[in-house]
Amino acid sequence: FPTGALAQSHIAKASATVLCLYAGIQYEITVRRSFADYLARWLCAAGADGGRARRPFLKLQEMQYFLGIDTGG
Repeated sequence: FPTGALAQSHIAKASATVLCLYAGIQYEITVRRSFADYLARWLCAAGADGGRARRPFLKLQEMQYFLGIDTGG
């Protein structure tokens, strides 16, 4: 997936657009706002597998703040 490449796909149950910012390192994922919290939780859970895969660089609360998700608390 080269830098600058753009793809539409599904991540978990969410339709998504994935933009490669830096090949193999940094990607931008765009989903409908209604799926943002679900996908943030899914990505955090996917990264919490006992260290067998890279963990996301943000914790759930940080990701929710970054995405502008109101958690009501």
